[in-house]
Amino acid sequence: LFTRSHPDFFRMLVTNEILGGYFGSRLMKNIREEKGFTYGISSNMPSFRRDGYFLIGTDVNKENTQQTLDEIRKEINILQTEPVSADELETVQNYMAGEFVGSLNTPFEIADRYKVILLDDMPADFLTTYIQNVRAVSPTDIMEMATRYLASDSLREVVVGGK
Repeated sequence: LFTRSHPDFFRMLVTNEILGGYFGSRLMKNIREEKGFTYGISSNMPSFRRDGYFLIGTDVNKENTQQTLDEIRKEINILQTEPVSADELETVQNYMAGEFVGSLNTPFEIADRYKVILLDDMPADFLTTYIQNVRAVSPTDIMEMATRYLASDSLREVVVGGK
């Protein structure tokens, strides 16, 4: 996908969080809570010094594999075509702000974050503007990011086991 210095990083980060980045995400609600196909499903967008990628991971039994893939595609399509509600977006932004602040409790955690900023050539104000950047993301941004980066023709599905 891209690095944390990319202009779309924060918009895609929030998009990912809504889709599958935390326990209250859309994928968890649909595939775990409503369908009961899995104990856990998540999406992630690891970013490194020169690049990054997007992934969705879960474990389901063979009988539910195709329906799970269909539901994942459905949730992505909804993000692409329907604006996220203000309540859902605020909940996710608050969650992300709390997680971020909670990850900076000790001098070692803070030093580790600054190390990554230096090694990955990230903006010097990355930590001080993180929450502001997360809160700046709008429902329109979410639709745009899902359309741009989660287009079905640019995603690859890997199924291990049976389909």
